[in-house]
Amino acid sequence: MTERALRVLIAGGYGVIGAAVARLLDKRQPGVEILIAGRRPEKGEALSRELSRARTLQLDIDSETMPDEVAGVDVIVCALPDARNRLGEYAIRHGIAYLNITAVTGDELFPLHGLALRHAASRPLVPLGYYEAGLLLPMVHRLLPAFDAVHSVQMWGVNDPTDVYGEITLEDLAASPGPGVMRRDGRWTRDDASRQVVLEGGETTHAVPFTTLDVSSVAVMTHAPDIRFDVVEATSIGQHELGSASMDMYVEMKGVDQAGKEIARRLVAWDPLGQAHFTALGIVIAIEAVRDSEKAGFVFPEHIVDLARAWQVMIAEGIRFSGDA
Repeated sequence: MTERALRVLIAGGYGVIGAAVARLLDKRQPGVEILIAGRRPEKGEALSRELSRARTLQLDIDSETMPDEVAGVDVIVCALPDARNRLGEYAIRHGIAYLNITAVTGDELFPLHGLALRHAASRPLVPLGYYEAGLLLPMVHRLLPAFDAVHSVQMWGVNDPTDVYGEITLEDLAASPGPGVMRRDGRWTRDDASRQVVLEGGETTHAVPFTTLDVSSVAVMTHAPDIRFDVVEATSIGQHELGSASMDMYVEMKGVDQAGKEIARRLVAWDPLGQAHFTALGIVIAIEAVRDSEKAGFVFPEHIVDLARAWQVMIAEGIRFSGDA
């Protein structure tokens, strides 16, 4: 008996990120059925014709009802704001795996966690409001074996204004309220003080703290007392080397090795195809993880994604690395 093809609904599927997810998923998962959903489905018609098995669907998450077609999907990807958790609750009640890439704080995620507990979710619900949908985590995982104890993890992403999506991100960052969440001396705190970082070409520039779920996940992975994530507005590695914007991510880790010697490691990853592709890759890796997982309920990506496999997928999909890879 032939196994039924994976069915994925992308809410906000004709936006920059949603479209990138649809294209990459279509490439990596032959036979996948994709529903490109949103309030104005006509915006997704050209994209649906481009893909192997895709169609559009009118979806208004503020409506009291969902289209009947939604109940038949395996995974819902929420790529648009859903402050009322309509899609999340629907997924829980109908046994559908759910990925949300827009919720980035505890205040946004705790209600979804509560719904998963109350309704005994039978499929995974994965928060993906991470930078590039969690692809800093395979980088941290890659560096960890060199350490017996990690003392600090410093992470940052470079937004190149010449990247179409990078330009959107800079607007979001400018509107982002409050200082960034970080860990300092083992305590959770908020700070808006910038710091100096060194980019791959040797340039020193300002980095501004930013709240992202990566910080809490890296705390779980490393137990490091000092962890922060920052954003940088600068010319990307791709712009320097290829003449087109890339998405660049940096991890610097300090601690001691098994012999007790103080060591430092640095890893840089950059995507020549830009930020939308990098983010889409993180989402597609998570889709593939929930498809194959028997886990249920609210689960963070580091607990459901095989981070060693994710590293190999990043290589296979053209992500370039330098440093202690």
